Amino acid sequence: MITKVIVLAADNQYINQLTTTLKSILFNNNGVKVYVLNPDIPQEWFLGVNNYVNQIGDQIVDYKYQPDELANVHNIADRVSNSSYARFLISDAVAEDKALYLDSDLIVDGSLNYHSQNNHSFMLSQTCLVQILMLGFY
Repeated sequence: MITKVIVLAADNQYINQLTTTLKSILFNNNGVKVYVLNPDIPQEWFLGVNNYVNQIGDQIVDYKYQPDELANVHNIADRVSNSSYARFLISDAVAEDKALYLDSDLIVDGSLNYHSQNNHSFMLSQTCLVQILMLGFY
């Protein structure tokens, strides 16, 4: 039974970091559905990962977007991939009412139950997010 919905964004160049993040999420949590927003990760990668995670009741969703969907986003730093801005597409990608966005290069070292059971809703506007990115709090 799916109890936690998580969103990650990456491209094929970031597949190693994404894989590490996914492993840390799945090792420390169960009942997880993870949306991976990406423009170019091969479908075969998702088939291989889902062969394993479906056996333990989890699910990884391949949400493809076209790179031109983010063409109007002004990239403020050369080191930041346009895939970082895919979080703007979360409302299009995720069917559930609640989801937790995580960067795809972090390690989850515990349960995410608090975040999935918390009844408080927090919204971060796109304007605020852009300001955070511009100030370097990214």
